Amino acid sequence: MKQTLLILSLLALASCKSAIKKTEITEAPTKAPILGPVKAAPKVEKKVSSGNMYMCQVNEDKRLVEFKKENGRCEIHYTKYGTSEQVAWAEATPTICPEVFDRIRTNIEGKGFTCQSISKDLAAK
Repeated sequence: MKQTLLILSLLALASCKSAIKKTEITEAPTKAPILGPVKAAPKVEKKVSSGNMYMCQVNEDKRLVEFKKENGRCEIHYTKYGTSEQVAWAEATPTICPEVFDRIRTNIEGKGFTCQSISKDLAAK
């Protein structure tokens, strides 16, 4: 008797499970509107001319950062303890150099240095 009730219970559960109907989709999904061509935002370049440089100093520690631009290529040179090193350059993406030039100054000033723009004549001293 217990077995019969168990079998009937299992059959009842199985029939309830199969009685659940799947919902059918009657409408086709809508497509996103087609947009026109995407226009690139105009490039805004900072006006940093070739030969721009600044010197940063705290006590006797001096740092020199120079921006050079020739024939479509730009370079950033960083001088520390008398040793100069090229730290950035670009040809295809001309905005990189001005960004690095400004970022170096921001970082140095954040460390307590005082920076000022200088000419090549003053840098040679």
